[in-house]
Amino acid sequence: MGPIRQAVYLCLTCAIPRGICSSCSIACHTDHEQVEIFPKRHFCCDCPTSAIPHPCTLHRNPEEENITNQYEQNFRGLFCRCSRPYDPKTEPETMIQCLACEVGSHSMLLETC
Repeated sequence: MGPIRQAVYLCLTCAIPRGICSSCSIACHTDHEQVEIFPKRHFCCDCPTSAIPHPCTLHRNPEEENITNQYEQNFRGLFCRCSRPYDPKTEPETMIQCLACEVGSHSMLLETC
């Protein structure tokens, strides 16, 4: 289908930090630990590709790795300009996503782009 703006999740259980779409987060990675990375523009799901060894249950044949996806610090589990790990269960601050650059920041550290 090609790159679109969509909600992207990081599967913490899979060894390779790649982005998966909402459908794959439910159908393929449902018993895996995941973190929502917020919506991203121009992003293709990595689940049905050769980049993730976990088989995609929604596609029969693996596709080529998405070379146009950009994997910033969020894909290493780090958020905001403070580069802290983000755990939504224990995080005391609100995370806000900038509409211009789509980077998530703690509300106390939010800057303009």
